[in-house]
Amino acid sequence: MSKETIEQFEKDRYLLVKNFISPELSKVMTTYTLHQNRHNHSPENANGQIPHTHSVHGDHLMESVFEHTWSKMEELTGVELWPTYTFYRVYKQGDILKHHTDRPACEISATICLGYDYSNLDAFKKTDYNWQLWVNNTANGQRYGGDPKQDRGYDMQPGDAIIYRGCEVDHWREEFKGVMQSQVFFHYCDRNGPFKDAKFDCRPGLGYPYTSKIPEKAHALKLAEAKYHGEYQAGGKHADEKDKWV
Repeated sequence: MSKETIEQFEKDRYLLVKNFISPELSKVMTTYTLHQNRHNHSPENANGQIPHTHSVHGDHLMESVFEHTWSKMEELTGVELWPTYTFYRVYKQGDILKHHTDRPACEISATICLGYDYSNLDAFKKTDYNWQLWVNNTANGQRYGGDPKQDRGYDMQPGDAIIYRGCEVDHWREEFKGVMQSQVFFHYCDRNGPFKDAKFDCRPGLGYPYTSKIPEKAHALKLAEAKYHGEYQAGGKHADEKDKWV
């Protein structure tokens, strides 16, 4: 374990990790996501988080890399983890990832930059433009809930990851200006925590489809969620209408 990264993660509840996966592997995974986007398009619906953008839960390639980086996540965070699920997107121009926090199956997460195309931005053909991930660790589990002075934006290169406590840290991205950007999310729960029933996202194991959730495990997770948070109410359209547990 890295004492430095563990201490930083405990203090800030998020951590930037350069070269979490190799640039070579990132390149392969980006090409794969673009082939899938072109030939097996799976868009989010109009009411989704990123409408009409190619998004895939539990892809076999992503879950394979997920399985082989599990121990690395534990070393970086100092937390014994269960993997829950993966999710990747191929973002398109104009996409906005709104302020949000995550469900218990995303208790600890890594968002990994696989690759991008900014070639449409003539003024930024070198390294000036980067689609930053923004975080605020004073949000206490609420979108827009933190001190704006604590907003922090981070550049990411292919292979880089930001690890964060998704249920606690508000995170978002501003409007995307490039052609495309592929990102994969690796989600985990604390093996010794209240949401341990989120293991494999209540599926029999990694690689199983989202529809294979075991009802008893999903119910146990909902009970744990209600015990620690109460019932969840989604916030409204305005910044002062925040998410909350009641």
